[in-house]
Amino acid sequence: LLFCVSGQVAAKRVIKHQATKMNYSIEMNQSKAAFAQKLVKQQIDLKNYNFQQVAKLLKQRFDNTYGIGWQCIVGNSFGCYITHLPDCFLYFSAEPFSVVLFRTNLTTVMI
Repeated sequence: LLFCVSGQVAAKRVIKHQATKMNYSIEMNQSKAAFAQKLVKQQIDLKNYNFQQVAKLLKQRFDNTYGIGWQCIVGNSFGCYITHLPDCFLYFSAEPFSVVLFRTNLTTVMI
């Protein structure tokens, strides 16, 4: 079970595909979303079911490919409430993973 709400956009397209058992919500360029899904599929094919390793891989590959600021949550039961940059949000599930991938603005100063 996953509950995720983006603080940036009130309504998202949520599409369920019963045949592939994929649920997703996307506010991102389709090629970026396909890249993320390909990376996760590769990990499933390699039988790497370590959530932390998969999250780290996605974050690093997106930071290296599309610039820094990407954050990733991988698991199978979690909730989240996030704020993200426009056109930089993806949620999808592919057994055994649920993935939230989003980009934040790193110019925020921590006090």
